[in-house]
Parts: sequence; C-alpha cells; structure tokens
Amino acid sequence: MKGATIGTMNRRFTFQHQVSVGTTEFNTNKKKEWQDIPTNPLVWGSLENRPGAEPVQADRVAFRQSTTVRIRYRTDLTTAMSFLFDDTRYFIDSIIEPRGFKKVLLEIVAHQSE
Repeated sequence: MKGATIGTMNRRFTFQHQVSVGTTEFNTNKKKEWQDIPTNPLVWGSLENRPGAEPVQADRVAFRQSTTVRIRYRTDLTTAMSFLFDDTRYFIDSIIEPRGFKKVLLEIVAHQSE
C-alpha cells in the first residue's frame, strides 16, 4: 500500500470507543460497550490484509491476521479504539503517519476480533 489516493479510499469504516454504562445510581452494575466516536465516526479509507502471524498463547498457536487501513489524517484516534468493517470488529494495534504523508494520511494496523 504505497500512496493512498482518494480513488483508492473506497472502503467505509466506523470508528468506535468503549464506554462504561451503569445500570444503577451508584454504577454498581457497570458494563462496557462499544459506541461510535462522537466526531465523524464514518470514514472512507483503503484496506490491505497482511500476512498473518502465529504467536504462541497459553501453550497453543493462535493465528492472528494483520490488516492495514489508510485514512485521511485526524487527531482523535487512539489504540484503545476499534473500527467496524463489513460487520467485523478490528482492534487497533498502532497508528502512524506514513513517511512523506505527514498530516495528510494515517496508517492504522489492526487485527480482527477473535
């Protein structure tokens, strides 16, 4: 995924963050749920699946597919967030500005929910 032009940004992503939702006055039954971020949660971008990795977790091999997404530059995304694409949740692993695209594009590396 070298340069991303507007024409290649043909996928739609919904960025979300986790919020705690309390069910009582004292928030004793709090649960976490994913909600759209408050500002422009729907974003156009490009997507590229990368070769997966097979890390060992709890003495067994677990396949992990890596996906790279490029979107227009913004400052409100963090690695604590996730995004939805085609009804699949992706958890953000890293967010960088690609070389030569400072304050123009963001490159997001993410993995699918298990």
